[in-house]
Amino acid sequence: MADLLDSATSRRDFMCTLSLGAGALLTGPAALAGLAGRAPAAPGRPPGVALMGLGSYSAGQLAPAL
Repeated sequence: MADLLDSATSRRDFMCTLSLGAGALLTGPAALAGLAGRAPAAPGRPPGVALMGLGSYSAGQLAPAL
């Protein structure tokens, strides 16, 4: 038990590793399921683009340029 207290791993490193592992565990299956169910792109049609969170800049300047 004393060896655990003398470990070189800091609390911050532990929490970082724990949160990355939990995130991968929770999002991994959803990401794989999303890739498996994706429909193929229609031939001759360019991929769609979403302009979100840019306000009037997206509607007034970016969208016409695309």
